[in-house]
Amino acid sequence: MWKISLAALIAPAVFATYGIDLSSGTNEFKCLKEHEKHFVVTRAWHSYGGPDPSAPTNLDRARAAGIKNRDIYMFPCRGKSASSQVSEMIHFMGSHSEE
Repeated sequence: MWKISLAALIAPAVFATYGIDLSSGTNEFKCLKEHEKHFVVTRAWHSYGGPDPSAPTNLDRARAAGIKNRDIYMFPCRGKSASSQVSEMIHFMGSHSEE
């Protein structure tokens, strides 16, 4: 029974994928790729209700460094409707879309 328990503890570490969550701009994506970071999730919307201008650049730099899995996240603002914030974020990111 202990062998099964030990295998259950080890298996998640063996199949883990490492990445990074960004809330600011950086140009160190080549270094991140070299240190086996396989994904990037960057903030695209601030909690004050506006787009994060570093998001498109972060995604472009991650792509250029060879990081294939890239995504965005948002911190919604309590003072604005959820649907308008999502629409504004999509519009902002769409105007900076990757190829």
